[in-house]
Amino acid sequence: PWFSMKLVTGGTLAQRKPQLLGQWRRIAELMAQAAAAVQHAHERGVLHRDLKPANVLFDEAETLFISDFGLARVAMQGDSTAALTQSLQMLGTPAYLAPEVAGGSMKAATTASDLYALGAILYELISGHTPYQADSIHELLRKIVDAPVPSLRGKSQPGLAPPSDLLAITEKCLERQPAARYASAGDLAQDLQSWLEGRPVMARPVSSFGQLTRWARRRPTVAALTATLLLGALSGGVLLWQSNRRLQVSLNDAEARVEFMTRELPIALAPVGRLDLLDQVFQNVAEHFSNNPSTEQNQLARQADFLTQWSQILRPRGQVREALKRLEQALQAAQVASEGSGSLPVEVVRARVLAGWRMGEALIIDRQLPRAAAVLAETQAFAAAQRTDDLRFRVLMAQLTMEAAFLELKQGQPRLALPVAESSLAQWAELQPRLEQDIASPHHQLALVMAVQAYATLAEIQRTLKALAAEQATVQAGLAASGKLLGLVTDHLPFRSQRVDSLMMAADWGASTPDQKQRYYEEADQQARVLIERDPGNLRWRTSAVMVAKRLSEIAEQAQHPAEQQRWALVAAERVLPLYQSYATDLKYLRARANFALFCGNYFQPEDLRLQPEAWKQAFTHYEALIQTLKIIDQLDPSTANHEALESNAKSVAELIEAATSREAAQQWLAEIQAKPHS
Repeated sequence: PWFSMKLVTGGTLAQRKPQLLGQWRRIAELMAQAAAAVQHAHERGVLHRDLKPANVLFDEAETLFISDFGLARVAMQGDSTAALTQSLQMLGTPAYLAPEVAGGSMKAATTASDLYALGAILYELISGHTPYQADSIHELLRKIVDAPVPSLRGKSQPGLAPPSDLLAITEKCLERQPAARYASAGDLAQDLQSWLEGRPVMARPVSSFGQLTRWARRRPTVAALTATLLLGALSGGVLLWQSNRRLQVSLNDAEARVEFMTRELPIALAPVGRLDLLDQVFQNVAEHFSNNPSTEQNQLARQADFLTQWSQILRPRGQVREALKRLEQALQAAQVASEGSGSLPVEVVRARVLAGWRMGEALIIDRQLPRAAAVLAETQAFAAAQRTDDLRFRVLMAQLTMEAAFLELKQGQPRLALPVAESSLAQWAELQPRLEQDIASPHHQLALVMAVQAYATLAEIQRTLKALAAEQATVQAGLAASGKLLGLVTDHLPFRSQRVDSLMMAADWGASTPDQKQRYYEEADQQARVLIERDPGNLRWRTSAVMVAKRLSEIAEQAQHPAEQQRWALVAAERVLPLYQSYATDLKYLRARANFALFCGNYFQPEDLRLQPEAWKQAFTHYEALIQTLKIIDQLDPSTANHEALESNAKSVAELIEAATSREAAQQWLAEIQAKPHS
């Protein structure tokens, strides 16, 4: 017996591998051709089961061929045809086996297994080596079955980093669960072609939730600590930040799990809107710390990091007292961790500076300026004594400098604040390229947001000093920087939030014409809509969204466009209503809520209160929220001004009630307001 095949003399992909390293487009072109060839086989019911670079051939015309179907089987036939090779109880070359096949089941080979092999080839062409290496076949198979695929993100030399979408395509092929890979080799070929043509790809980097779910499948007992997160995510469609590449490694041993849950998990959960879910997750981790007390430096530093991050989740939702309590605990743990002599681990140094900076920031916002000055001065002295070029430490130093400038401004010393703020911006400018090299890291993403916020602080200082030309230049620089962030990662909620802030500042301080001001606010509205849709419970984002609609209504009123004015006033009213149900102890959000309630109440107040009862009812909803909010403010900050504001506004609303109904109804309402506790 004999058979003939086409003579192909152009060599193999394995031989060409060294020349392809770094040639991203050529790699994608070749793998798209290979995937199309595999799809051709799959459409005819044939699995290859031994795809590898040595089985990809080229002819003299550079046409690509898939060869060596020696281990192939007809996928549509019965099990009697399934085992052409039994000797090793496995199929194919070990380095390219899918996990379901490497586990020893020959029946598990499917079209998805061939897709995994294509992903392994793509991984090898990108990195120069196969996904897993080991000293023995047994160890190699164990890794394929049990260990996550080592990430390639952030491990290349500057300028040689593979494109993010190409890595995402590779990662999708190498998903551990066959159903999570591409539906077909044809889909893989199409995605590669889409990338080559500059179009969006189906593949996306694996999210933190996806990574956490996989780990939970492998480690079900330990996963109980974060079970609430998984269940809530599955039932509520929780949106998480883009995964931190370090998560892949961190879920494989107990020590790294603590690292992940204290340093990576909180920052990855920042844009999630389920406060009940977040609180339960944080409570679980806090219980872990209380059940496992430690005086060891790194453990204390992790605890400080965790508590600091928790405070940043609480504060935007108005839980300022609870946030401050967490910061107190974080600072105490970090101070204990950094006690003693000798060189400190960089994780301890970062935890100490992070806790001090966030505490100082919170105290400034809460107007506890003397204590804020003491905390920031102590933190700066500690940081100045450290000697490290660690990027995250230097980010904290830049932010600490900017916080010191902001404190000088709030203490009425803008001239002292100016050189400090300029120094901080210079630090940010130096760090920017390093931060953008690892844009997938949530820590670096947060740092880039803070870098743009630095422009806002400097502009505020310049405005106070009446340096209008410098202020406008700074505002425009901040606007350009926020636009660049969204260009780097288009669907990133904190980047969108920073864009809204930059646009509002540019509209109020940097717009040269009314039309330009309106365009800034209209773009801000587009970004704000996404924010409050994704995270309805974030008071900061919702407050910004209401402010944008309110300003657009005022712009329309000035331009004498009543229909537009009404449209935006209705949008503002719709967005502000959920704020009335949010109990907050943060005076900043409470004052904003009172401002919006007054705006909406005045807008909806009818000319004739008795003849337009429905309009009056709508206006009264906002007026009552105004009084309840002023009551909370008066209780939290019992000053003469706040008490007078409450009394005068309550009197005005009572007069409106009397005009709309009766004197008795107004008196009854006033009595209820005085007796009713805030809620």
